[in-house]
Amino acid sequence: MQPHDADKPSQIAEAQAAGVLVDDLSPEDLWSLLISLAATWAQAAISYTASRQDPEPEHERRRRALSATVRRAFYRTGSPG
Repeated sequence: MQPHDADKPSQIAEAQAAGVLVDDLSPEDLWSLLISLAATWAQAAISYTASRQDPEPEHERRRRALSATVRRAFYRTGSPG
């Protein structure tokens, strides 16, 4: 884990203890899954690589897809808050 990510597992554990995030995954695994989801369109992606030249609506569609997937997969109620 990179130094700038060092506090993420403890933040996730706090959200799990508060009942916000699912608790059947370790905080480290949940963080790794989040990073992997966020990297879906990254340069190392095996299916498609997004670029800065893609139209803004494409970037926004991807952000919405990522957000919806994270809510469904990791939030207890399906949405934050």
